[in-house]
Amino acid sequence: MINRVLKLQKKIKDNNYYLITNPVNFSYLLNLNYNLQEKEAYLLISKNEAYLITPLMLINYYKNLCNKNKIKLKTITNKFKLFEFLKDKSNEGQTKIIIDKLSITLTEFQILKKYLTNKLKIGTDPTENLRQIKDETEIDNIEKAQKLTAKILAKSIRFLKNNWHKNISEDDLACYIAETAAKYNCPKLSFDPVVASGINSTNPHHRPEQKIIKSGVLLIDLGVNYNGYCSDLTRTFFIGEPDSEFKTIYDIVLKTLSACRNKAKTAKNLYDLHTEAVKLFSKHNLSQYFIHSIGHGVGRQIHELPFADKKDKNNLTENTVFTLEPAVYLKNKFGIRIEDIIIKTKILKEIRSYPKNLNDIIIKL
Repeated sequence: MINRVLKLQKKIKDNNYYLITNPVNFSYLLNLNYNLQEKEAYLLISKNEAYLITPLMLINYYKNLCNKNKIKLKTITNKFKLFEFLKDKSNEGQTKIIIDKLSITLTEFQILKKYLTNKLKIGTDPTENLRQIKDETEIDNIEKAQKLTAKILAKSIRFLKNNWHKNISEDDLACYIAETAAKYNCPKLSFDPVVASGINSTNPHHRPEQKIIKSGVLLIDLGVNYNGYCSDLTRTFFIGEPDSEFKTIYDIVLKTLSACRNKAKTAKNLYDLHTEAVKLFSKHNLSQYFIHSIGHGVGRQIHELPFADKKDKNNLTENTVFTLEPAVYLKNKFGIRIEDIIIKTKILKEIRSYPKNLNDIIIKL
């Protein structure tokens, strides 16, 4: 088993301690096959030491994890014992306690500041950058999650066709997706599924409602959580016979996805792929209808590094996993989004999941 705490320690070059309070980063560093939902324990890590700080009621559980990861176990009976411990560690030489600006609340900061005064510093949790580079086990979990998602999507389309006479609503189909995921031992979804029919497909994050699904456009975006790792898959279907406008725009979105995927083989950052998509849509006067970024990293969380940030010049490093999701949303008409997961290895790899050619997404009743 990879000791991720040790990997993180090797990346720390200063003499400070980093207080890991983000439950997802905590779960990642300890190799848990699920993500904690709240702060039940903390990690305090420097380049030479690592402590797991936990209340007494969790000591038996975390004792074994500490032994496996060669971490010192520190039990606390109340929050004041935590403050005392942090203060003691910060008093060792020219040392500060670094807390992550993204996972600390204002109240927590004010309390810690009261006890640590000038020994407290707002910074960035170095675990975020470590998480971006996936190991073989992580990639395997994401691949399995994505392939399960494709199976769930296929079953959901069959369910819709077989029950068409029952006037299935967006809510009905979203519930079926969740129920089917649970049957595949994925009771936790990456996010609430998007089931958007007709004009609702123009809203990228539409929330399913009691609208009956009828002939026309149907956009479905779904993902599951498998062993703590997320999937993300979007397909835009057409129920019945699509008109020429849908066919034309679908072809443009599909070709944009293909072009961005090919460019990803040599691209240094995700923003370059975003600008490529904008450029291609501009040729068809459609760039104003592409209203979100080309994609995002995916792993323990559905949105994580890398992002399409023009300030980040080199974020498509080897073993980075990210989505590509070009889209066109025509106001008062329909939206088309096609999304896949890409793995940036020495040979670029697309996770083969649900087919996406025009004939594959036409639902004939």
